[in-house]
Amino acid sequence: FEIKSPEDIPPLFINHFTILENDYIVKIPVDIERRNAKPGMDLYRLIIILRDDLILFLENNKGYVEKKELEYNNIISIKNNNNLLTANIELYTFTGIVEFEYNVVSQKIVDKIRDAIRGKIIHSQTTKIDFKEITLSADLSYFMNNLLKKISKNEIFKIIGFQDLKRLKRRKTNLVNIIKDSILKPYKNSILFLTNCREVVIISVTKDYEYSHIFIPIENISSIIQVENFQYINTNNMRIQFGDNSHQLLVDSDNPLKYP
Repeated sequence: FEIKSPEDIPPLFINHFTILENDYIVKIPVDIERRNAKPGMDLYRLIIILRDDLILFLENNKGYVEKKELEYNNIISIKNNNNLLTANIELYTFTGIVEFEYNVVSQKIVDKIRDAIRGKIIHSQTTKIDFKEITLSADLSYFMNNLLKKISKNEIFKIIGFQDLKRLKRRKTNLVNIIKDSILKPYKNSILFLTNCREVVIISVTKDYEYSHIFIPIENISSIIQVENFQYINTNNMRIQFGDNSHQLLVDSDNPLKYP
């Protein structure tokens, strides 16, 4: 929920910040069913304030408010993880990862926060690196296509890589692995690689329809490396390096994404 006036501030947090002119403020509720809420309960666990040069986090820790500041110029990548009920945002920084969880009911507001942060951490509107656009050989799944439509609503992306959901097959197997794989049924995620000429955006979907969005400003990428995976056939380990952090993915061995 957005906070637009002092009257919208939950009582626990009201003495811990002042609303400034350009602030964008949201309050994240606790994960509790409405019927279990009682009068006097603290129903909000986190306040997020986007300011001109930093993000301010105010968190309810057992009735006490903990305050944390994060400057935009310290953020080098964003990851948004979603499953059916809960989700989280991971902000990768030069000193670690800042994470906050939320209920998917708040997804539209969190999308606004996420996209506002994206705009703040991209310092160059153009890049000399031009990833090669590909033509899909098959249609996207209904679920993946919906995710693409949603993110493309206000932006133009080109597709620079794609792999469909695939069952992983081991190079060598034994009785233990046969039993393990029959239970776990390991799959390579369906992954769509996009760019808007400012970021590389990666949408990854599991066999259980859990999904994530990864946003990396191209200027922050130092390398994209693929090496053969020695456990599964026709599979590479991809590592996208940015600063001291990296995103690692299992990809098809013919994945076309290269760092020019």
